Amino acid sequence: MNNYPNTRTEQLWNEKVRQKVIQRLFTPRLSKELQEFKEPAKLPIRIEQGYYFHSDTGYGKTVYAAFLLLQELKYMYLNNICETCIMIEVPELFEKLKNSYNKSGESTEELVQQYKTARVLVLDDFGVMKGSDWVLETLYLIINYRVEHLLPTVYTSNHSLNKVAEILGDNRITRRIKASCKVIQKKHYNTIKND
Repeated sequence: MNNYPNTRTEQLWNEKVRQKVIQRLFTPRLSKELQEFKEPAKLPIRIEQGYYFHSDTGYGKTVYAAFLLLQELKYMYLNNICETCIMIEVPELFEKLKNSYNKSGESTEELVQQYKTARVLVLDDFGVMKGSDWVLETLYLIINYRVEHLLPTVYTSNHSLNKVAEILGDNRITRRIKASCKVIQKKHYNTIKND
């Protein structure tokens, strides 16, 4: 039994850890926006379910999803939970998978396994990929696994689920998303800049 007091405090998170997590996990643009925008009120303490955020471009879906993930990471830090969380743009996910075929190091199977088993997976810009057989099969493997194992996935998209099904040419994936996520369409997700 550990006799040391828990040294993971909210103050330590805010003063030292939060910024390091932001720099490690998010792109420079998104890191900057996480500093510029106020954290939305009423974020859940944990991501217990999936979310599908959709609206036109420029309404803060990605920043909102990043704040949501940051809240999860804070909870994990404070409770000493070591699990993986991933935020990735869907086109980048497929670029990494394609590149893994020709490189030594992480195999395609290992990358897919990471996306399947992450505690939380945020798929940004969902629905921008055309529905080739390989894209559909890979998305299905990742999303179906996550649905079956009750692992929350957060999606941001410029399209409704019906439009994504049309783009992909298949509705198996979007049916699973709808069954496992709270679908939210808003005009603005996070538009209040810090003073």
